[in-house]
Amino acid sequence: MEKKDSDVGNLLKGVGRTIAFSGGAATGPLFGTAFIEAGKAIEGRREIRLEDWSRSVKAAEEGIKKRGRAQVGEKTMLDTVHSVSESLQKSVNRKESLEKALIRAEKAAREGMESTRDIVSRRGRSSRLGERTKGHLDPGAASSYYILKSIIKDCLDL
Repeated sequence: MEKKDSDVGNLLKGVGRTIAFSGGAATGPLFGTAFIEAGKAIEGRREIRLEDWSRSVKAAEEGIKKRGRAQVGEKTMLDTVHSVSESLQKSVNRKESLEKALIRAEKAAREGMESTRDIVSRRGRSSRLGERTKGHLDPGAASSYYILKSIIKDCLDL
């Protein structure tokens, strides 16, 4: 990708490739897949509207499901991303402003992350700890929250 390229989809795909090949364990490929799929969903866009946000986060969610063979409620990053995807789609249906939708999406991300606290881990390395994972946030859900929160904050500050 050239530095002059202002295609948001290409930017996200570039970020995804970088993360996928430099991240550790399963996290790198999962985050990489999320960014790549999000980028594919809005390829060619120089600016993104609410509908684009919704489509790209849904694509990221589907990519994580496929790559990680995970489902919502299994104490993974998917719990955070799914909450954001649903929130954005509701905002599209309500024809909300992008600003209002992003504020709601950040709240949904936090709620998705927090929902993992009371779940026993059944996926990834933490699944070996069984019941001891209850009462703790899933690290993938937490890192997904902080990534999404940062992206949303930057977009709201523009």
